[in-house]
Amino acid sequence: MRREKTLKICANHFIIPELQLKPNVGSDRSWVWTTPADFADEEAKAETLAIRFGTTENAQKFKEVFEEAQKEAVKSE
Repeated sequence: MRREKTLKICANHFIIPELQLKPNVGSDRSWVWTTPADFADEEAKAETLAIRFGTTENAQKFKEVFEEAQKEAVKSE
């Protein structure tokens, strides 16, 4: 989802090491992952999520930041 005022991408779940970011079938600009606890509806539930970008470069940048967040999660455990 995006923040209303800044339009920055944000997640309604924790970025944990167990999440597997996978390329969406047929596109080099989108990713799919499953989270065990999405809080979008204020109640945690498992969800399969996807995101698509306008360019391959932005999709790769998202992947790099996502994986960096996973590494940081491991450090904080």
